[in-house]
Amino acid sequence: MNNCESEEIVEAANIAISNLLPTKSRSLYDIAYNRTGDGYQAKKLTKSEIDRFLSSADDKEFLMIKVGLILGIAGACRTDELVNLTVDDIEDVGSSLIVKIPNTKTKIPRIFVVTDVGNMLELFRKYLSLRPPHVKHKRLFLYYKAGKCSSQPVGKNTMGKIPSVVASYLKLPDVACYTGHCLRRSSATLLADAGVDITTIKRHAGWKSKTVAEGYVENSIENKTKIANQVLKLKRKVLEYIIISEENPNSHLHFKSETLLREEKIRQLKTVGCILIHPFSKLRKWYDIYIIFLYISLLLTKPLQGCFFSTSQLTGFVEYTLITDLLSWIDIAMHFLTGFYVERMNTVELRPSVVTRKYICSIYFLSDLISSVPASLFVGHHSMDPTKPSIRNGIIRIMCLFKVARFVSPLVYIYKFARTSKTMYRYHIICNILILVLIGHWIACIQFGVSKLRFNFLPETRNKTWISYANLRGKHIGTHYVHSFFKSSAYIIGIRIRSHQYEVLPEEYILAILTYILGKFLVMFTWIHLALIILNSRSTNIKFAELINQLEEYFKQKGLPFNLRNRILYYYHFKYQKQYMNENKVKSLLSNNLKKELKLHECGSSLRTVALMAALSPREISKLSECLVLEIFLPNDRVYSSGTYGDAMYFLSSGTVAVYTHSGKEVCHLQDGSYFGEVSLVVPRQPRLATIIAIEPCHVYKLSRKDFELCLLRNKTVMEKMVRSAENKLNIFKNADEKYTAEIRRNQDDCSEGKELDGFTEASRGREDDKIVWFNRSKVDKEVEVHEK
Repeated sequence: MNNCESEEIVEAANIAISNLLPTKSRSLYDIAYNRTGDGYQAKKLTKSEIDRFLSSADDKEFLMIKVGLILGIAGACRTDELVNLTVDDIEDVGSSLIVKIPNTKTKIPRIFVVTDVGNMLELFRKYLSLRPPHVKHKRLFLYYKAGKCSSQPVGKNTMGKIPSVVASYLKLPDVACYTGHCLRRSSATLLADAGVDITTIKRHAGWKSKTVAEGYVENSIENKTKIANQVLKLKRKVLEYIIISEENPNSHLHFKSETLLREEKIRQLKTVGCILIHPFSKLRKWYDIYIIFLYISLLLTKPLQGCFFSTSQLTGFVEYTLITDLLSWIDIAMHFLTGFYVERMNTVELRPSVVTRKYICSIYFLSDLISSVPASLFVGHHSMDPTKPSIRNGIIRIMCLFKVARFVSPLVYIYKFARTSKTMYRYHIICNILILVLIGHWIACIQFGVSKLRFNFLPETRNKTWISYANLRGKHIGTHYVHSFFKSSAYIIGIRIRSHQYEVLPEEYILAILTYILGKFLVMFTWIHLALIILNSRSTNIKFAELINQLEEYFKQKGLPFNLRNRILYYYHFKYQKQYMNENKVKSLLSNNLKKELKLHECGSSLRTVALMAALSPREISKLSECLVLEIFLPNDRVYSSGTYGDAMYFLSSGTVAVYTHSGKEVCHLQDGSYFGEVSLVVPRQPRLATIIAIEPCHVYKLSRKDFELCLLRNKTVMEKMVRSAENKLNIFKNADEKYTAEIRRNQDDCSEGKELDGFTEASRGREDDKIVWFNRSKVDKEVEVHEK
């Protein structure tokens, strides 16, 4: 058919169609046809437009329009339903109108209520009061003009023009599109926007099915708002995972403050928005952990695919490799979508063009692209027998071995994870094991793969390979791997296994030499790595041993007696516990706040066990802990002697000390949490009451008189307790000393030989009738209470 015939047919069809409609109805048809064209949208009145019309339109002209609008919107009425509405169908109950629609299009009667919102009831009652008394019919809507109603009822066309009249008054566009159905459509839309469910809208409007009601709900403002909120929530969730996050430990390594993190977030959003993923985002935190396992898996499976005859003998291996190949393609996409950190500029590159160019120009892109080709679909296909020579088969297998370029990648990701989690010691062990496993695995596979390449590319010489001499062709892949592993292990160690006599091919010579050299480097690397791990883990023990060696040389040079040497060595062993660290250097690098916290931790546990310190506030305890000085006393060391004037008191952190009176009487033993020496500080010009001697190694915190007056003298409660305790101790020691002196004199008088007895002798200490006065905190507090009563 030519163009001329086509134009004649179209013209004839247009003439025929134009003759189908009367001339008078053509304009209405064109309007209705244009409504269904592209861009047509059903017209509805909004709540604000309805309120504006009801409040601003003149009742003298638009009263009937207002009443029709109120009833049509309130009941979702059709034009016919409004036209046939009678006075008997409406019941005025004062606060509302109850409207009954007995005859509907769906034959289902409806009832709706018009409440007193604004002046709606007033408008209805005003219109009803204008109804002429001589009207014979009961139709509600009568012809209205100039503030008066006639007896003529309103017809369907006039009632259907109510929405267009409202639109014309409000000067809305496309007035002709506001048809009579606009009232029903507007009512359903207002209900849907208010959040009403589908069933309620269906019952209110009287629809038989839910299809129309569902359309209003789906297109409602509330539903659109809900969808928009969900989209916004999804967008925020995506942004939360792809922008820089505080949850990623690497972000704190490169952005030291919250301000820098916030500026980096703003820079990312302004630069690329949602296009690129930040390398220090929450998503990359978990993706980096996942990619470690993916790369290790690929480095284990790819050499099996590329070097052995048929990996399909392994159950599920083909399916597993297809999944890992798919994940490899996803990883390639992630490299294009993730920015990278520029070390020398201390910034993150987020420009898509730069990120893409960097990845494409790197060796990783080519290796990832080639090795991610699903070789299982080709090599394992039924039309390609992997046990038969094939150049195509060999090329596909070689492509799998390109994944070796990713050998270092899992080690880098493990290092990043270990650096942020403070587990560098474990990192060295894991990396050492991983390197040994992967290198041993790849060498074992390549031993078989070199012969496999000759099998595919030079099939005429395939019987000269060690595989043929070992009669491995056609056997299980596990047997192949075991033979290859032992063969590579022999080359690495440098031994020769004489299992089969065969002609060694040139490529096998080269591979054996390279494997031997690599093996020596691998063994050397392993020993060095292990030595470093052991040295790092025992560095404090080694430093302590060096310190002891220096002490031994010092003893020899100074010629110290053995007793003093042993005491000095004992002191060092007790203080450092065989692990030496430069404590002063460590503390000097700390901030003042950390130093205070460290001091409080060291002294706080000892101070909290002292009953006297219960009256101190945490701030006072912290201040007191800063003033304490640690001292170490070995067995038989004298802390202080009786009769001397003291300038400090002591808190016993650990160990046991013995308390002796001035005459030599052993009064008691003090243990962890005790304190002593406070009497000389509380009572003016009072010498020491007792001699304190260490029984075992002791950690003692010393508080000087100056710090005592600064920290404790101002606390009235503590000072009252200490004064009462000091007075009580004076009485106890005085009584104990008098009794002990009297007993010594009595023993001297009764002694036949007249020998004087020493107060420190075992004879005087071990007498059964010697009553020991035990002195501790509970005893002092008890006697203080008795004294007060």
